[in-house]
Order: sequence, then C-alpha cells, then structure tokens
Amino acid sequence: MGRWADGECVAADVGRTGRLALIGEHAVDGRRLGRLARGASSTGDLDRLPGTVPGSFHLIASIDGDVRVQGTASGLRRVFHACLDGTTVAGDRAIVLAALTGERADNERLIWQLPLGALPWPLSWQPMWHGVRSVEPGHALFLDGTGRHRVSRWWRPPEQDLSLPAGGRRFAGALSESVRTRLAGRRPAVAADLSGVDSSSLCALAARHGARVSALTLAGPDVMDDDAPCAVRTVDALRRAGRDVDHVLLPSDEAPLPYEAVLATAGPLDEPAFRIWERARFLRLFDLGLRRGAEVHLTGLGGDEVLGLAPQWAHALAGEKPHTSLRLAHLIAARSGTSRTKALRALLDRRSYPQWLASHANDIGRLADTVLGWGGPVHLPPWLTRDAATAIADALRTASRAARPLGRTRWVHVTLDAVHQAATVTRQYQQLARGGGTRLAAPYLDDSVLASALAVDVGERGATGRHKALIAEAMRGVVPASALLGRTQSTGLPVPQGMAVHRHELLALADGSLLADRGLIDAGALRDALLRPVPPHVNHMLYSTTLGCEAWLRSLARPA
Repeated sequence: MGRWADGECVAADVGRTGRLALIGEHAVDGRRLGRLARGASSTGDLDRLPGTVPGSFHLIASIDGDVRVQGTASGLRRVFHACLDGTTVAGDRAIVLAALTGERADNERLIWQLPLGALPWPLSWQPMWHGVRSVEPGHALFLDGTGRHRVSRWWRPPEQDLSLPAGGRRFAGALSESVRTRLAGRRPAVAADLSGVDSSSLCALAARHGARVSALTLAGPDVMDDDAPCAVRTVDALRRAGRDVDHVLLPSDEAPLPYEAVLATAGPLDEPAFRIWERARFLRLFDLGLRRGAEVHLTGLGGDEVLGLAPQWAHALAGEKPHTSLRLAHLIAARSGTSRTKALRALLDRRSYPQWLASHANDIGRLADTVLGWGGPVHLPPWLTRDAATAIADALRTASRAARPLGRTRWVHVTLDAVHQAATVTRQYQQLARGGGTRLAAPYLDDSVLASALAVDVGERGATGRHKALIAEAMRGVVPASALLGRTQSTGLPVPQGMAVHRHELLALADGSLLADRGLIDAGALRDALLRPVPPHVNHMLYSTTLGCEAWLRSLARPA
C-alpha cells in the first residue's frame, strides 16, 4: 500500500491479464482487494465492488486492454475526460486536462456559475472548459485500446423501504465504519469540527474508536447561538465516558471575519469557490488541527444534505395520503411564506423533470415560487448583463430537451442534487487543506453512508417532525443526549461586518474585472453595490458567487 496526496493507493491482480487499484481513503490491502475482485472477467464485472469497501476512493481497473475509471456516487471523487491527439485521457482534476488540451475557460460555463443557487442539474455539474467533460456521479468511464470511450452507470439510489429504527441501525454502522476507515494504519490523532449534531457524531465515533480527538469549535457572534455551549457539554460528556478529547474553542472575536484574505488562494481550483467569504475561517480550523499533530481532519460537510429532509418528501405522499398531504400543504405554506392554495397546487403538480425545466426557461425568476419543484430558487444578480441572463434562459431551454432526473421522485432528485453540490464545495476545501498539509475527510459523503440514509422510508423520517431524525435515531447512546436535542438557530456570521472591513479587497475584484472584460457583468454596477450595505432582503451569497468567479479567473491568469 502506498501513500498518495489524497489517500492510500493499493493494487491487486485480476485474473491473469488484469490489474485493479483503489486510490483514496480506505482500509483495504492488496490481498483483500484481490479476493474482492476474484471472479471478475471484465471491467464491467466490478460494479458491486465499491459497495463492499467503506471509505471514499477512485477505482481504476484494466482487464484485457479495457480500462475502467470511476469516482464516487456522492460526487466527491470526480472523473473528467478530454480528447488529446485523438485519444481520450482521464483524470480527477479538470484544470489539468484543460492545461493538457489547451482549453480556455468557457464563457457559457462561467455564466452558469453567477446566479445565487446552482442552476438545475445537469448544468450544475459541467466543468468550466468546453473541451473537458465530467463523468456523472454513479457512472464509470470505460476506455478501449483504440482511444474511444463510453460511460456506463454502476450505482442507483436504493429504494426507501427501511423503517426509521432499522435504518438508524444501518446508518450508524455505515458512519462508524467510515470514521474507522480514516483511523486505520496511522497514529490515531485526528482533528474534528465540533459545532452541531453532524460533527458531534464524528467526534464521538472517532473517540469511541480510540483516537485522540482535537475537537475544534469556532464560536459564533450571535448570543442566541448555542453551538459553543453545546460543544462544551458534549466534550464534558465524552470525557466522563473515558474518551480522549481535547477541546479548542476559538472566541468569535479571534476568528477571521468573512471575506478575509479574499484575494489570496492556494492555487487555481477546478471551478469557482462559491463560499469564498468563509475560506479563511476554514483554513484557520485546518491550522488549529495541524498544530495539534492531526494528519486527518474530520468535517461534517455534507451532513446537512444527507441527513436533512427537503420539503419535496411531502410530494411523494400526495397520492397515497391525501389527508396528510393537506396538513403538509398548510405547514409548507407557513414555512415558505406562500399561500395555502399555491402549496396545495404544488403537492398535486405532476410535471416531469424536463417539463419543469422548460416551464422556467422563459422566466428564471419564477424558480423561487416552485415550492415543491424539482429544484431550488435561482436568483440572477442585478449586475449580470442582459446577454448573460439570456444565455442562462437558453441553457435551461436546451437542457430541458434531454435532461434526466437523478431519481424517480422529486425528493430523491433534490437530495442527490444537494449532495453533489455539497461534494463540490467539500472537494474545494480538500484541495485547500491539502495545500496546507492536512487531509480533509468527509464521512457523510461516503457512498455507503449516503446509500444507508437514502434507504430509510422518507415518510417515517418526516413523520417525526424533526429535521434530522435519522442521526438522532442512529447516534442514540453514542453521542451525548444534549448534542442530539434541537438547537437554537444562529442568525449567522457577521458577513456585513466582514464586507465592510474588507471592502477595499472586494472593490479590487470589481476594478479591472475579468468577468466584465468577457461581457458577463457590469463592473460599475457591482462596484456600486459593494459600496453600499447589503440590503436586508438580499442574500449576501449573491455577492459571493460573482466574487468567487472573479477570484477564480484571476487565479488562472497568475503564473503557475
């Protein structure tokens, strides 16, 4: 077994003419890998192998001249491919393939990154270079000896047929094994975020498996935010249980403000960083862990998407339980600020995914009104040029002609779309963390964890009335009870303060804008907006997507 930048590499023979390798986070040696692949006579026979190995990894196999390359169903481990001198080449970094093939960042793909809220699938999954293609999550790339390629699906979301108690047990086992995998074969010292039930579970499981855990908490500025007090109670309970947990609580006034060091970057990423405003805060956490000797940093990223319950779960019940649906319509109306009539109409809506996309191509702003639609709201920034806005509508119209949903129901589709977006963000932070010398592990985005969460009956999860009923069921007796209780919602980080303090750096992104040079934004309108406080009714992330795209373009222009 060898060490790679993003995990372990292990290889084994497959028959007399084949070779198989796993690269990433796993605890498999060559002997076991050979046993798992026994009987495979072609690369197509390896569909079930990833489901038998906990962790997160790429699979590469070659049998009789046929090569198979695949990442993960969650989308955290990605596979890209491009044509180089008539031959298909593959890799896990789009930017590397773009450099090999001489591709320039594509204007249309850049436009798709500018709205607040990712554009609907599959537009959200396209790489930033037109000549570079991305293999969809749950699919494998096959290369033959002639340089041609094909893509085939190897993973599908499971049926939601487990009860909450049975599903909780399965989920607990999957998450426990995923955490254990990160501890195998190395000094058991890990850092872990500790801020909510998702990260509390990772801390508790790592400590239960014998690791020395440095639990890291950034205190929020909101006096109503109980993350810090709950983290203290959680650590105290774990210590009373004999666990080896060190707690680092960073006061809010010592944490980086949003948008700190916005002009700095560890190197160009495969796509713009939408959450550029919080990058310095994550890097501070990584540094705190490194100072305590942790090579691995456990993050709860992906937990919200895997464990949360999007309101689309109610849509599947409309035909089976009309009385329940009516009650849900009232709840949805109250929570979303829409009328009961509109919520009930949304429950009864049976448009297909292509029909849903087509209906919004002419008026993208109405996506915000689709309470239980196939996707979330998308908002265009006011500094977007008219041509750019037209291009987004055209892209939606074109996508509607051949788009396929990620699952049979709206809830599965919306959940997987959110998981893939979380995987993109997590992957960016993994690349940043790696530049600083630490390995960021996201167990919630392991395929085994994702599949076990999706297998639970969505009606049972929703019937409890709890946002994350599955983790509460799974971690009972593992995580201190205080960490599983409902939490007070914070009003958020001091983004307006950060924008005010770092306004000079933000204005520097508007001045000489490369996006404006490409005709995508009005730099003057952006500058005017940055000079004023963020209006109360505007989501500050509307600024972050544009600033992230601008910073990304500039990182490409810098010498390597």
